[in-house]
Amino acid sequence: MDVSLCNDSEDLTVEVADTGIGIPAENLPFIFDEFYKIRNKETRNITGSGLGLSLAKRIVEAHSGSVQAVSEPGRGSTFTVVLPRIAQGDGGATEPTDQLGLK
Repeated sequence: MDVSLCNDSEDLTVEVADTGIGIPAENLPFIFDEFYKIRNKETRNITGSGLGLSLAKRIVEAHSGSVQAVSEPGRGSTFTVVLPRIAQGDGGATEPTDQLGLK
C-alpha cells in the first residue's frame, strides 16, 4: 500500500493506492453507496457491512471535500481524498453534524 500527501495553498490531497484485487469498472459507480458490496469469487471471503466507503465519503463531503476511486481488476485501486484548506482563524463552514444529517 502506498500513501501520498500533497499540501498546496488551496487543498490537501491524500492518495491511497494498493495492489489488491481491484474493482471491476461496472462496480465503481456504486462503491460509495451504503451497504454496497461486490459479490464475486474474489470477494467471497471478505467480510464487511458495506458501510465504510459511504461513511468515509459523507465525512469528507461534510468537510467540503471530495473522494474518488480508480481501479483496475488484478492491479489494484487508488482512492483520492481532496480537502480544502481553511485559512488560519477561519471558523469554517457549518457544523459537520448538520451536514451529516445527525442533528
